[in-house]
Amino acid sequence: MSGKGAAKRETWLCRDCRSSNHTAVAVDAVPNSHSLSELSSKIETLLPIKDAISSLVLKVDELLQLKSTVEILQKSVDSVHETVNFVSEKYDEVIATAATQHATIGQLQSEVHALKATVSDQAEELASLRKELNNVEQYSRRPNLEIHGLPQQKGEKLLPIISDMAQKLELNCVESDIEVIHRLPANRDRPPVLLVRFASVSLKEMW
Repeated sequence: MSGKGAAKRETWLCRDCRSSNHTAVAVDAVPNSHSLSELSSKIETLLPIKDAISSLVLKVDELLQLKSTVEILQKSVDSVHETVNFVSEKYDEVIATAATQHATIGQLQSEVHALKATVSDQAEELASLRKELNNVEQYSRRPNLEIHGLPQQKGEKLLPIISDMAQKLELNCVESDIEVIHRLPANRDRPPVLLVRFASVSLKEMW
């Protein structure tokens, strides 16, 4: 001890003291139960937060996946919207065309009714004209005399034939009494009809 320096003498401890001091330091180095409990409590508090963060990450991933699905759906909706607009425009065009055609059809129907009325009037007028023409023809035929069954001769002269017939019937017939005399188109099995047109109805009625 006498050989050690003053500084060493101040820090020197005997064997028992050194052993006791070492044990005290070891005991101070070990955490007490209160510190362990507090640490455990903090860990238990952090664990739910960790789980919540993990769950949130999963939800974010799901949302990111849904984002692409939503984008696809949005494109589909946009496409459907464009299709609806196109169909709506075409429908408007069809409605406009139908309205124009309806107006045209109405105009054509009016014209058809007018034409029908005109045709009906003309048909009545034509029937009246035919009746008048028939009456005129009947009237104009009154001086005519048709002679059937008279054999036709080659190079025949019709006026002498009529004069000869008048003599046989004891009728007075001169050339001025007759305006026209000719044969009508012949049938196959019969002689052509001889048509005589007298100057007046009274002369014809003598026959």
